[in-house]
Amino acid sequence: MQSIATAGNGIYTNASDLTSLVDLFNGTAGNLVGIDYVDVTMNDGTFLSHIAIDGLGNFVLPNATLFFGANIFTAVAYDTLGNSATAELILTAVPEPSTYAMLGMGLVLIGWINRRRIA
Repeated sequence: MQSIATAGNGIYTNASDLTSLVDLFNGTAGNLVGIDYVDVTMNDGTFLSHIAIDGLGNFVLPNATLFFGANIFTAVAYDTLGNSATAELILTAVPEPSTYAMLGMGLVLIGWINRRRIA
């Protein structure tokens, strides 16, 4: 099986014991998608190089502050043969409901103060 996977530029995963599977899924050995690493340009222009991935190709970015307007994250994934693919993620900041609640309560308070002042 390993020779077939290698001949087809695929990935062979030895699942004869649970240790191999656990290592695969926690990201310490091998992967199922053939991605070697990922480079990411954050929305503020910070470049993060060689981000490790887990066995399913997932990776974690540090926290990022979203700015008004479009926030563009660019990821370049490299496979084990050196090929690459690029993807862009465009996010826009969305106010949290608590922000609207504080704004509404502030407006109600200002109205109440003005009403007491007039009365």
